[in-house]
Amino acid sequence: MSKYQYEEPGQDVRGLPGIPTEDFLYERRSKVEHDRLRQAFSKGVKREFRRYLAEECRDELQAAGFSDGEIETFASGKSVKGFNIHHVHPLDDSGTNDFSNLVLMDMWSHSQLHRTLDPLLVNRRSAEVPLPVPPGHVYVHPSIARERLDALGMTLETVVPSDGAPAEEDAMGMGYSR
Repeated sequence: MSKYQYEEPGQDVRGLPGIPTEDFLYERRSKVEHDRLRQAFSKGVKREFRRYLAEECRDELQAAGFSDGEIETFASGKSVKGFNIHHVHPLDDSGTNDFSNLVLMDMWSHSQLHRTLDPLLVNRRSAEVPLPVPPGHVYVHPSIARERLDALGMTLETVVPSDGAPAEEDAMGMGYSR
């Protein structure tokens, strides 16, 4: 395995199951443009994204172990302790504040992802890198999701139904029930 914690595009980032990488040509944008986008994100985009999650991604949030109360917190535009919003394509490159470029992540996974990606970008104007691309709009490390679901009295179902068909899966590849 490479020192950057993954071998080649398409492989999951070590320690973050379900987050594959894709080839990405990183080209640093101007600091002025980056700062403008970051300010817009801080002043309103992240609040609106939280509302979007509550309205449009409720199933993903529930599958990740978010309680109804936490989902209501998102509906009000507020954050839930222990979670960050990540820009898949970095703002200092071609990334935007479009919701299609945003994913809610638990803080540990978010930090792990940046420990993987950031060393590839430091002091570079341009570089081809394997970019971690979390699927969907919500990524919570499976072990954290299990703890959250247990606390809500929910269980993960990884059993194949009796008809032999694959079980229905949520965005993280895990079935769940109340």
